[in-house]
Amino acid sequence: MPVLYEDIDPLCRDMVKLFNDIGLATEFSCQGHDCDTRNKFEIMFKGYVKDKEIFNFISRITNDRGHTPLVGGFSKWVRVLNGTLESNWMYGVSYGNYQLNQECAFRDYTRMVKYLVYPKEK
Repeated sequence: MPVLYEDIDPLCRDMVKLFNDIGLATEFSCQGHDCDTRNKFEIMFKGYVKDKEIFNFISRITNDRGHTPLVGGFSKWVRVLNGTLESNWMYGVSYGNYQLNQECAFRDYTRMVKYLVYPKEK
């Protein structure tokens, strides 16, 4: 089923498309909203996206000094669903209000694109 990008929060679209285009399939996203409970910027990957794929992506966007220059981060959400332990990787930013998180996510997106388009030389 094709991704309907027009249904995705506008500030998540480019990053969701980037992740999908490089093979890190996404499932849910939220750009954060002006309320206490939903101010985090987050993108959740499908359950079949494994550690190795996330680690490979992170290594691709690591700079020459051995640092991943992102404000946000990747984490794993683990829960029991219908009696089975399930997990999904997520990218998220949760440093302040929703606008700050959105600005930080946009900066991360531009850095990701830079490192993917202009990879560091070995």
